[in-house]
Amino acid sequence: WYKYTADTKLVIIATGEDCSRLFGYQFAPQGLIKLPRFDVDLQSGTDKGSQDSYYSPGAKKEALTPESIHPIALYGKLYCCHINSVAERVVLYRLYKDAIIKQYSYPTYSRHMGISVVDNLLLVHHMNSGIVMIFDIMTNNMQPFVSPLPVLCKGTEAMGTMSPQPSKLADPPQSHGAIGGAATPAGAPSTGGGPESAPQGGEAGDELNPFKVGNKVVCVAMSNFLLALDAGSEMVWRIDLDLNAITMSCPNRLHTISFLHRRSETRHPRRNPKDMIIATVKTMVQEHENLSTLKHAFEIICFVIASSPGCPLLDGTQSPQQGSPSRSNLINSGALELEQLYEQIFESLFEDQAVELDFLFRAMETFYLCSISFHLKLPTCYFALMIDMLLAMEHFEILTQYLSGHFFEDSCELAAKLEALGEAHYPHLSQHAVDMYFRLKEYDRCCRLLFQQGRLIDALRMLKDYHLSTIAPATFLSAAAETQDPLVYASVYRFCKEFVPGFDTLSEAQASQALLYPKGP
Repeated sequence: WYKYTADTKLVIIATGEDCSRLFGYQFAPQGLIKLPRFDVDLQSGTDKGSQDSYYSPGAKKEALTPESIHPIALYGKLYCCHINSVAERVVLYRLYKDAIIKQYSYPTYSRHMGISVVDNLLLVHHMNSGIVMIFDIMTNNMQPFVSPLPVLCKGTEAMGTMSPQPSKLADPPQSHGAIGGAATPAGAPSTGGGPESAPQGGEAGDELNPFKVGNKVVCVAMSNFLLALDAGSEMVWRIDLDLNAITMSCPNRLHTISFLHRRSETRHPRRNPKDMIIATVKTMVQEHENLSTLKHAFEIICFVIASSPGCPLLDGTQSPQQGSPSRSNLINSGALELEQLYEQIFESLFEDQAVELDFLFRAMETFYLCSISFHLKLPTCYFALMIDMLLAMEHFEILTQYLSGHFFEDSCELAAKLEALGEAHYPHLSQHAVDMYFRLKEYDRCCRLLFQQGRLIDALRMLKDYHLSTIAPATFLSAAAETQDPLVYASVYRFCKEFVPGFDTLSEAQASQALLYPKGP
């Protein structure tokens, strides 16, 4: 016998006495690719050397049937899925051009089961109970992402009528990682699960479950959901993931963040995975999650952002459009924007005063350190908000240390903020604004700020050294006269006389003579 799915463009052919020797062909654009032969283990779903034995030594092997083999694609990788009903396991064989490797073996705890793939998640349906187990290969965990959940039907009015009406199902998964992939589902049952409106078992539960023993269900994979055609009850079911139910069912928020990053925004139009990530992180900050846990969450987010094509980096470059194979597999096409995180998490919590300032600042500091480790260039708004927090907490010494140690990334916008704060209530910040302008080589603005502070000699020296035309030298004379300091005025006058052509004929020069050499009585 053979098994073919259009989603994978792969045909698997069974040979041998018990049909356990398989090989296949993939219809690729470059031609027909033959896959190596491999043997399916019918005796045990566990790895070799395991003490678990599902068959007695003299037991007769049952032949492998087409219903137990499914070619599937997960995150762009081809697998042969074997449903070992006797061992109560689902085994995934990774298909390469030159080798076949037994890669995953998941316990299912049921002999009557079917599988489907929705959004790169392997869904195992228990036909006798109607519950669904969700496995994500990116977690490297042999257990389901969340506890098995029942199928949830939204639109229970379909129960009371015999006319075929579409019903929406949702299901619960779990995962761990920092990437978003796209692979096509394979045919078989699929589901979703949610905590509310779930059938309580009995006949009502069976009515709402198309995947039960005896039903002949044909599944058609769409772009972001699965269509289940139940010929017996003349119903068409739409099966997609209920991300809200999944995140609520997952006890580990780090796994939730990783799982949501792997979900494509186009596949979940009702619940945007980005918004759910932001809501999860915001809740963690509000609940004063341990900083080490927050650090892991920020590292996941920063890694995905840094892996996204075109992301600005600290060295002024952008992340490549395509990285190494291992890195490109982790690239998320819908990574969060740094401005999103700022506006919807940190700025929102600061304005609403929903979190103690000290903890919020430490959370922002942790995020900044994580961004540095991934060479991300943060927008200036992050550092401006951190300065506002330190001023609100009156931690002036810490702010001075951070500014002196160049903890904040230099930018004209940040220097302008320090300049404004210096003119308002914090004069000691003006010098840091001058230093930042100087490091940015903004000599015109630096000279103007020195002039405004009354540091005429420093401003004049910068005017001379960098050949600036920001302020006319004659303006310095007027400002020097207002200082009532003869030494300052004399220095400015000598500069103008030496470097300003035709200065002796100007009216300012005559006024300067009168000021420097006043006539006696």
